[in-house]
Amino acid sequence: MDYSRARECDNSQGGSELIYILPFVKYTQSQITVVNNYLTVFPATTIYSIGTNNISFDEDVSEFYEQKLGFQINKILDTDIFKNLANIDFRFILKDNNNNLRMLGLFTGMQGKFTKTTGTNRADFNGYNFSYDTKEENTAPFLTDLSTFSIQHNLQELLQYEI
Repeated sequence: MDYSRARECDNSQGGSELIYILPFVKYTQSQITVVNNYLTVFPATTIYSIGTNNISFDEDVSEFYEQKLGFQINKILDTDIFKNLANIDFRFILKDNNNNLRMLGLFTGMQGKFTKTTGTNRADFNGYNFSYDTKEENTAPFLTDLSTFSIQHNLQELLQYEI
């Protein structure tokens, strides 16, 4: 194996810009294709945009690729019913601040939980802290674009999703 990597300039940006969420559906190996760490074939699917803050993604590598995703949604509202976001497994598409798109939880889905927090002081965070994790055999693949996905900006359908 010949692998060489030149020293790169430090011109990339940390952090992530946005995430899309989609319920985890088990597909056969023939329905999903990853070539050179790019997701090239995936069934046509609806993805949902979420207005989030403080998105973080980590991938710890040992025997598996342990993917961890965290994000916040500001402000607790009396109309929020986010329980389904912790009841079922999801896949996520992450867009980082370098315009890279990656699919998280591709083959195993991500399990999540959240906490509601009001903080202690007036300046403290008020809202929801979400965290998801999974173990995958391979790293989270990149996507070239979102052209095979239908993007929805209203989470209502997703929040009523039946397992």
